[in-house]
Amino acid sequence: MQELIIYLSLIPILAVSLNAIFKGPKSLSFSVPSIIYLTIFSLIIILTSYGTSLAGHSFLFFSINESKISLDFIFDKDYLLISLIVLGISILVLAYSSKFIEFEGSTRYNRYFLFLIIFISAMFLFSISNDLLGSYIFWELLGLSSYFLIGYWNKDDEAIKSSTIAFWITRMGDLFFFGGLIIIFSEMNSLNIDYLNQNYDLFSTSTSLKFSVLCISIGILTKSAQFPFNIWLTKAMKGPTPVSSLIHSATMVVAGILLLYKISPLLGVNSFVSNLLLYIGLISTLIASIVAFTENDLKKILAYSTISHIGLMFVAVGLQNSDLGLFHLFSHSLFKSMLFLYAGVIILFKGSSDIEKLKGSIGFSSPLGIILLIGCLSLSSIYSFTGSFSKEFILYEVLRQGKYIELLILLISVFFTALYSSRLYFYITDLRFKNLSKINLKDLNWVYYSPLVILAFLSLIGFSTMDIFLKYTNGNSELSPLLEIERNIDIIYIILLQILILLTFAINFFYSSKITNSLKGISALAIDTFKLDKIYIEIYESVFKALSNFVAWFDRNIIDGLINYLPIKLLDISKGLMGLQDGTTRKYAIRMIIFFIFLILIMGAISNISSIGIHS
Repeated sequence: MQELIIYLSLIPILAVSLNAIFKGPKSLSFSVPSIIYLTIFSLIIILTSYGTSLAGHSFLFFSINESKISLDFIFDKDYLLISLIVLGISILVLAYSSKFIEFEGSTRYNRYFLFLIIFISAMFLFSISNDLLGSYIFWELLGLSSYFLIGYWNKDDEAIKSSTIAFWITRMGDLFFFGGLIIIFSEMNSLNIDYLNQNYDLFSTSTSLKFSVLCISIGILTKSAQFPFNIWLTKAMKGPTPVSSLIHSATMVVAGILLLYKISPLLGVNSFVSNLLLYIGLISTLIASIVAFTENDLKKILAYSTISHIGLMFVAVGLQNSDLGLFHLFSHSLFKSMLFLYAGVIILFKGSSDIEKLKGSIGFSSPLGIILLIGCLSLSSIYSFTGSFSKEFILYEVLRQGKYIELLILLISVFFTALYSSRLYFYITDLRFKNLSKINLKDLNWVYYSPLVILAFLSLIGFSTMDIFLKYTNGNSELSPLLEIERNIDIIYIILLQILILLTFAINFFYSSKITNSLKGISALAIDTFKLDKIYIEIYESVFKALSNFVAWFDRNIIDGLINYLPIKLLDISKGLMGLQDGTTRKYAIRMIIFFIFLILIMGAISNISSIGIHS
């Protein structure tokens, strides 16, 4: 059965490719993949519900001497949860996309869905991969397909530039990842994750293995858009909104958290890497939340919010409690995908993503207003909503470990998260700003509002998120870190945190302009810290572009020059010799006489040299 599921995940790529080649109906490009992904989703749910154990499966990739490299897949409960999230959100995004780009011609329509399907299948296979080589291959496919998706609007120069920047920054990180794999394989003769975790003690004593984990972590930080690799994620907003929803919720940018969860035993014996992840996560979650508060572009606000929440996941991993990081990944994927799809609807109807131009676009008591409220309350971690429990647990874990300065930084981040969440809600709804031109649910096609309603419902069930998480992971035991936190967490702590968030909402409603003015200094500092575009552009121009120009010059002048020199020279000589055959008898006679004179002189010289040698 597990082999069938793996093969099924590849069929959508084939189906869309054939539909494009044979110019079939556009509807097949999203309906067939959706049905197949839904089938896989249902199979996993049914089999796990009946307690059926899905064993792992391996495909021999290649052999080096006696070493065999396999692509290993495992249907372990820890892996299945994220695979279900990927499939579930992807099905909704596919349906949403079918309407979102329906105005495109068949060629571009099929191209969009082809890269989207490659992206989804790669992420699904990444989630169940149990070896580092397979993880790297699917990781690369995610990056490649995202490059084409971000640059889908290829008539927009900014979109092309954004996709290029995203591509080369993440490729830089991938070089570190690949370097780590080479070191691990040379030392351990295996890339199987279970085998590496079982021998985690070797990673505590070997300097090269410690360095390999650092390399992989750097690769993960770049793909997760953490400081100082953050600039590419906001530029990825130039892609279609459904793509942004998928990239920012449960796929590419959070894939690194899943991989860190898989190799968490290796992090447990590497305090340097753990601390690096912890403090980069702290910096990212704080600064991104401040910048999100100052931003006016709706999609960029959500992008900075994603950086901030992923930073929180890194904090959990850095605390060596990767279960908390995965739990927040699970929670975050539900409400963030909903908010991005919601943003797509508003931008589509209003023609702008500037929240200054979107003031009062939604009635606060309308169904769309209620959906936005659910998303913003989940985003800011109001109790009982999906986003609350995982964030509260992470903050409590920081407190439990006695890291009070780190807790203060996270509380400041919580404050700014509440500020930009409330600002988003108060701007877009008519609670504070009136607008006669409002978007109503009846104006939307059911393909748009159905995913919003489903994801809004899932964002409401905060009390059930932990039960679902524990059911579909191996954390459902008395020793689970989550259950331990739940047993020990103080209700006073939760109440104080909720008071902070609710007070922030209230203050921002009544004194928004005063808050904005009073925080201008810290906001400007945060923007300057995160604004690394000039540095990366300078690196691109001075290093990558200069290197590529040198390689082009070397190839054109040295390599091609050497290859072309001989035939060109021979051609010149032949042209010169052709001039000797001018048909003039007198010239032929003179040349023959000169030739024989030279021949006699040369033969005489040789004869003299020979006679001198004999006499001596």
